[in-house]
Amino acid sequence: MLKTFLKHGKISTYFQPIDKKLYKNICYLNSTRIKVNTDCCNQFTKDKRYETVEFKYDNKKETYKVCQNMPVLATTNLKDKNIFNTMEFVIEKIEGNKFKVNNEWFDKKEFSESFIPSFCVTVYKYKGADINEPYNIHDVNRMDKKQIYTALSRTTKMEYIHVNNKEINNKYFNKRQPVLELVNSKFNSLYKNGKIYKVTFNNGMVYVGSTCEELETRLKWHLSNMKSQVFKNKEHNPKIKLIVNAPSNDKKSLEKVEIAYIEEYAVKCGKQLINIKSNPNRKTKKIEYKVNIENKKQLEERIAKLDKRLTIKDDTKNKCWLIDSIIDGKRYKTMARYGKTPKDQALTKINYKKQQIINELTVYFE
Repeated sequence: MLKTFLKHGKISTYFQPIDKKLYKNICYLNSTRIKVNTDCCNQFTKDKRYETVEFKYDNKKETYKVCQNMPVLATTNLKDKNIFNTMEFVIEKIEGNKFKVNNEWFDKKEFSESFIPSFCVTVYKYKGADINEPYNIHDVNRMDKKQIYTALSRTTKMEYIHVNNKEINNKYFNKRQPVLELVNSKFNSLYKNGKIYKVTFNNGMVYVGSTCEELETRLKWHLSNMKSQVFKNKEHNPKIKLIVNAPSNDKKSLEKVEIAYIEEYAVKCGKQLINIKSNPNRKTKKIEYKVNIENKKQLEERIAKLDKRLTIKDDTKNKCWLIDSIIDGKRYKTMARYGKTPKDQALTKINYKKQQIINELTVYFE
């Protein structure tokens, strides 16, 4: 019922204040994510055996204490282990420098490059995930309406939401009571039903795709869409089959998994894979480039034309020498101001800039 209210506009309610003891948090800023994750890791590992791990995330290093049963977020696709970016897991076991996640063992280096503690996650990573427990929303004053919608609509009960009311400004709430103005936005939980499928044909051809619908519904869509590669091969008895379930947080995450499987099937099937855009084995049109080399006279004539078109004008109103010309559909505009700089020096400067443009538009052959 809450999501229905959110889709249609306003909520009038007082939210509970931030509770630092909660292990579920959504934020906007990376600095907030790091601080909250650090505090939660320290709190979660208190009086427990833990390991200190330096994680690599977004080309930066973040150090946290981790222990058994701690929640972590996948930061990469490991399709052989059925682990995909933004999926949440727990650390099942730690033995020395090895960590068990999703019934798979990782050494410390691979673990640090594949996961990150998930006590606090930025709002754009949380799309599609439902939260059936109390949680905090930080940085609401930095979020736009769609991001606020995303953060609020994760909950299954209104009383679960905790917000720092001091951060909320009049952009979303009025002074008398916190009435939240929200935009209509398609609820993205459908991506948790993400699937990677293949369509096979009796002529040996294969198509790989992704969907959040039932497979038979997706096949019917292909067979009714004239632009689909499946439609173009429908006379060869197409049959659809699930490759793997790929629950995702948003469309982009699902597409990353899809691309990984298309690349895998491109290796397996070669030219029999009919995904034209993504299959490197499909033939592409050969483009031939012709270059006409000018002789000395032709080159001199063309430079003279360029020199004439790149006319230097004296803009006395703005005290500058100005070039503003369009050549072959591209605009070339530059200026050299005078006043503090002597006028003759500014002219020398713009003549140099003019020569640079001519050189850019001219190819010399020895």
